[in-house]
Parts: sequence; C-alpha cells; structure tokens
Amino acid sequence: MTTGTSPAFGKFRLKGSEPDGDNSRARKRNRKTLSCVQCRRSKVKCDRGTPCGRCSRAGRKNQCSYGLETASPNGQYDSGRRLPSQSNGTHEVSPILMNTGLTHWAKLIEELGDVKRYIFNQDADFHETFDRITAIKDLYPTPSSYNFPFGDNQLDIPMLAQDAILDHLPSRTLVLDLVDNYMTTYEKTHRLLHPPQFQRELMEFYAAPQDVPVNWIAQLLTMLALSVRSAPQSLVDMLKNPTRDEISRDFPHWADAFLKRSPFMYLPDLCSVRTLCMMAIAKGLDIDTPAHSRGLWALVGFIVRLAMAMALHRDTSSYSEVSGYEAEMRRRIWGTVVFLDLDAAIKSGLPPCIRQDDSDTAVPLNVNDAQLSISTSQIQSNPALTALSQPRNNWTDSSFQIRLAESYPIVLKVLSIVNSTKPDMDSQTVEECDRKLRDILRETKNMFAHLLGALPDMEKVLVLQQTMFEVFIRRILLALHHACVRDARYSRVYELSHVSILECSLALLYAQQTLQEKRERLPSMLWFADLYQCDFSIAMLHVINGLRKNEFPEAEPADNNAQQQQIPQVQARETTLAALRASHGILEASVGRSFHLFRVFFGITLSIAAFEASERGEPLPGAMQKAAERAIDVAEKQRGLTDHGS
Repeated sequence: MTTGTSPAFGKFRLKGSEPDGDNSRARKRNRKTLSCVQCRRSKVKCDRGTPCGRCSRAGRKNQCSYGLETASPNGQYDSGRRLPSQSNGTHEVSPILMNTGLTHWAKLIEELGDVKRYIFNQDADFHETFDRITAIKDLYPTPSSYNFPFGDNQLDIPMLAQDAILDHLPSRTLVLDLVDNYMTTYEKTHRLLHPPQFQRELMEFYAAPQDVPVNWIAQLLTMLALSVRSAPQSLVDMLKNPTRDEISRDFPHWADAFLKRSPFMYLPDLCSVRTLCMMAIAKGLDIDTPAHSRGLWALVGFIVRLAMAMALHRDTSSYSEVSGYEAEMRRRIWGTVVFLDLDAAIKSGLPPCIRQDDSDTAVPLNVNDAQLSISTSQIQSNPALTALSQPRNNWTDSSFQIRLAESYPIVLKVLSIVNSTKPDMDSQTVEECDRKLRDILRETKNMFAHLLGALPDMEKVLVLQQTMFEVFIRRILLALHHACVRDARYSRVYELSHVSILECSLALLYAQQTLQEKRERLPSMLWFADLYQCDFSIAMLHVINGLRKNEFPEAEPADNNAQQQQIPQVQARETTLAALRASHGILEASVGRSFHLFRVFFGITLSIAAFEASERGEPLPGAMQKAAERAIDVAEKQRGLTDHGS
C-alpha cells in the first residue's frame, strides 16, 4: 500500500514513507553553533543578534536562543521525542486516515499523478527539501495551543481576574468600534447575536464588569479577536495597547479560560454555544490556532451535541412559556450551528454530525432586528413575533440566513452520501440533486443582482453574503459530480458531471478574484478569503486536473444545443489558465498571514509546477525542487514584512 504524509501539507510523515533499507538518517557532525535555534531549524542565515533579526520580524523574540535544542517552544509536544508505545498510531498518521470522503483535498491530490509523492514526502531524494518546507513553520508565531478552545495547560499567557479585564482591553471607544466591525462582517455571514441586545449587555459590562457572566466575557474576547482580523487598516492602526497581534494571540486563550470557569458542559446556555461557534470560526481562520479540518470537525461536533442538549434542534412554536425573543435566538443559533457542521464536513471529508431527521427547528423568521423586542417589562410572545414575519421576497436582516437554511436539506443529503463509507446513489438522484442545487443558486444569484442595484450602501455586506452562498453551493455541486466521474456506473450523467466540475471550479476561482478586485473599494475582505481558501484551493486542484487531462476546449464555446440540454458551458483553455494563475497569485500574496496558508500554497505550487513540467516535457524532480525553493523564498520574504494586511 502506498503511504505518505497526512493530508495537512507537510505536518506529519506517514509510517512507511522512508526509502527502503535502513530508515535511520546519517548522523550529522556536531558543529559550532553559529545560528540561533530557530534559524538553524529553518536552514537560513542568522545575523546572531540578541534576538536575531529574523526572530524579531517573525514575532518570536522570546524564543530566540543559541542553546541546545531541547523542548519545543511553549512546551509543545515534540513528535521526535516519544515512548516506543506511542509510535503505533497515537501521533503517526496511518493510511486509514488518508481514506477520507470525496470532499477532502487529498482525494484530488491522488488524481494528480506523481506530484503526490512530493506533496506527501514519499520521494527519498526530496526528503531534505521537505524538511526545509516543514521548518518554515518556525518563521511564524508559535501557536499557543494545539487544543484550542480547550487549552493544554502549557500556555505562557497570564490568566486574568474578572475584575481586571478592563485593564487589558483597548479603550472603550475602540472596543465599541471593534464590536461594530464584528456586526458588519461575521454577524452578517454567521448569525449568532441580536445586535441591539448585545449593545445593551456591553453597556452593562462597562458599568459593572465583575457582575457579568464569565461566559459572556469569553464571548466578548472572542468577538474582539475575530474583529481585529476583519477590521479595516484605519482601525487597526489605532490599536496600540494592546496591538492587533496581541489581541489575536492572547484574547482567544483568555476566552478559553473564562469559558471554562462557567458550567458550559453541565448547564449550557445560548451564550456558551455562541462563544463556541465563534471559536470554531477563529479555528477555521487560523487565528493563533493550527487550522486543521479534522480538528475543526471534531470541535463543531461537540458544539452540535451541546446545542442538542439544549434542545436547539427542536422547534419551540408549541411552547407558550418561551418568549418570542428566545425562540428566534434559538432558531438563529441553531441555523449557524447547522451551517458550521456542513461546512466542517465539506472541508474534512467526513460525514455531517447532524442527520436528515435530527431536527425540526423552523428557519428564522423573516424579521429585522428592530422588530425583536428586548423589553423586560413587556415580553413579546412567540406568536406575536411570528405575526410580524414579512413575506419571503422582502429583504430583511434575516433573509440571508433563511436562504442558507432552505438549502440545508439537499446539502445534507449530498454530503451524507459522498462522505459516507459507501457512497452510492443512482443517476436519477444525481440529476435531481443537481437540478435542486442549481435552482437554489440561480434564484439567489438573481436576488443578489437585484439587491446590489437597489441597495448600493449595503454592497460590502451583500458581496460577502453572495460569495459565501455561491461558494457553499458550488462546493456541494463539486462533491456531487466528483463522485460520478470517478465511477463508471454513472455513465448516464458523465457528461453533465464532467462539465459541471470544470464549470463550478472556474466559478469558484472567479469568486475569489472578485473578492480581490473589490478590496480597494470594500476593505476588510481578506478574513473572508482566508476562511474559504480551502474551497478556492479545491477549485484550483480540479482545474489543474482538468488541464492535465486536456479537458478544456481550445476556443470559447459557442451557443449551441448544450444549453438546451441544460449542460453548463466551460471556458477555453487559455481563459482557464489565466484564471488559475490569477488565483495562484492571490494565494501567494497571503502566505505571510499564516503557516496554514503557506502549506496550501506549497501544495498548489507543486501541483501547477508538475502540470507545467509535463506540458514542456521536463523531468519532474527538477521541477519539484524549483517549485519548493520558490515556496520557501516566498515565505521568507513575506514573513520579513511587519504588516501583512487586514
């Protein structure tokens, strides 16, 4: 059986990936220490400063030392130091782990030929270069916890007393600005709050911080950590004490500590579930946490179970004791929990935790936030609020989440099949799912086209929502049709599936490029692009595979009977190559923001280089070495910058 490293670019090496014969490496001579530990690991030149220049620029001054390499930074587990009993599966990645569902990128790498030997470090002559690739992680700030948001008790970040929390926050004005920024970014795509009620709670917090629940403080800290990632540069420049990097690094772990002071396992409440959902978003964004799709899937699974323990999966319409406000918040939060579950399943290649018949919670009401009464003197009943719900075609603060929720049944059906242990469906099911998904996509696309013309002041929010919806549905279409082109049983729908993969992949690349083009007019788009970089990278791999197989036409297609047969049209080869290079350039520009993005860039760069070498008839080993050197050079240059954009 062929083995390789984990589907995380360059993190672990599979057992069996060493060359035949003696697996031990030749011992290196003990040389005089001329570089700090971090530079020596990265095999880069060190200026021998205290701290050295590279460590200073990488934000790890306290880790710059010239002693022997012993324990890993911050007490993290060193995979090279383990008991013999730990070697059998505890930290090694077995071939079983590679057997992911069809939505995982490892399935696509398997189809790209010999390049997988280099991406998964299976080529003996590439081991030394691969070690240098792996060492690039030392150019990035060391993650404080690999178990976020549940901590690992090895943090070097001081714990805070509740009555001292204000001393560690930015000024009140900046906190209010960051909260407002959160409400216009994350809250518009991942709905969890009622903004007017949160503003009231924020005022109560400033009046008496010692009296608010500890899980509410955890929620605020997580919101601020997320907000600095999406804040415009003008707001970031105002953050001096603490700085953006300090907020992004420290606040998630303080939030973790405050959440654990609450009985969120024994007596969960809406605030606890909201906070954990925000932490899942932070994990997906790689905010000082290793972005790992399986870890995110496990975290979201925990959130799903916690939400179900609160019966968020059951509709409250028949319970008169539940107020209109609480009923609506339960619907909103459950809708976002379901989205996170489906999104994590897509990225991890694992089944959704929620099954078809697990929930009967209704979609949120089509109301504006102002229609929800937060009065404590006159409680709004659930029937009274329901009576205020507007017609479906009226655009409200709730409309986007409603449209998302309406797609969940068909999305769940597809994911449950393609990421199962026995993915099986007939051609009729494929055609039916394709039709439903495209109808949803078409209707929503037309709706956003109208709204962008009618509501120009909302362009930024509408672009985020439109892109998120399109990425979500296109990824499901890719998953559906990828299953068909791999199996001869689907010959009836092969043409539809084959063309749909190419068409959806290009649509995702154009969505990524649209975000990039709108950055100057609509700032704060990078957080969103990073959140969905996995999806854009999957699209790039599909495009590379299509180019390898010469599946794109040489000329732009003319209008013919393909449209009458409802088969999507595919762009010409040169147009496709231009789109691929543009998306690769966008990914390259993001490398400095996280090691996770570097690993993605490394894999895509090698995949493109392998395709280009094949086109030119050049040997693959040389092309792989050159591509790896380029990836290393890009990371070193970008990590030397002091500002990586926002």
